[in-house]
Amino acid sequence: MSVIIFGLVFCFLILAVLLLSLNLYTSFHWSIKATAVVVVSIFYILGYQSLMALLGWPTYQPLPEEFRFVGMQVYEPDKLTLSEGAIYLWVTSMSENVGQGVPRAYRIEYEESLHQKLIRARVKDKAGVPQMGKLVSPELGDQPLSNLDLSRYAAQSVDIDFFDLPSLILPEK
Repeated sequence: MSVIIFGLVFCFLILAVLLLSLNLYTSFHWSIKATAVVVVSIFYILGYQSLMALLGWPTYQPLPEEFRFVGMQVYEPDKLTLSEGAIYLWVTSMSENVGQGVPRAYRIEYEESLHQKLIRARVKDKAGVPQMGKLVSPELGDQPLSNLDLSRYAAQSVDIDFFDLPSLILPEK
């Protein structure tokens, strides 16, 4: 990850040097130089915003179909501050190392029923019983979720069922 950050910083420095040389060593009209400064400044801002996604900020992408529950943070809706509320989940995909991969943060819309399910899952997880989650989507019928384009469901409500993570059976020595 640090290689990516150093690479981005290096690219920004090269861009700054090119802009400086454009402004100091060329005989372009001042309006072209000013436009270049504005355009490069906009690219710096866009680059910074894009960098936030690399640094671990929660994603709005859909949750994996099956995942291991790692943690949560819930912000309930607040009418005083006009906050809609949000649920932040830290999960690992079951398709990667049987849920033992690096956790990813997801942001989903707040729902009271999902909040209650998450409270029960966290209590069990704190008691030493790892929890697994599976997306449930009743309007999709028998079609498996992996065959669908999940991006169109990302902004909709999410229904998740939690259950105890099956223990791994290790081979005998």
